[in-house]
Amino acid sequence: MKEKIYFMYFQQIDNALGKKFNNDMKQLNLTRSQSDIIRYLDDNSDKKIFQKDIEKALKLKNPTVTGTLNRMEEKGFVIREIDDENKRNKIIKLTKKAHETIEEIKLRVIETEEIMSKDLNNDEKKLLNKYLGQVLKNIEEINKGE
Repeated sequence: MKEKIYFMYFQQIDNALGKKFNNDMKQLNLTRSQSDIIRYLDDNSDKKIFQKDIEKALKLKNPTVTGTLNRMEEKGFVIREIDDENKRNKIIKLTKKAHETIEEIKLRVIETEEIMSKDLNNDEKKLLNKYLGQVLKNIEEINKGE
């Protein structure tokens, strides 16, 4: 039997995770990308967060983040406030509605990670984390010029 190449595994994992997480988030009227932004804003609630910060942290392009934030604003999950220090910038903030979903989002992430690693012991989980981090670093180096 021929071994699968890594690329195939990563593609299949991404597709399966995307499907599962989008199904989970549908109950909250969110998409996977929207929940990622909510988690990022929550994790950085002590800072002023601008759209460029979201683009950089989540490695997304400007039009993607603009569209996602527009839909989130329409649904009542985020608001954009003008920055007093620079009127051209808008600070992205979570609404009360978004804060009410954070614990459920985090719970779904934890459940998904537990499912993914259920047959691994702690040492294997640490190694997997190390290897995936290295793979990501290698890919990011290739894409630096873009």
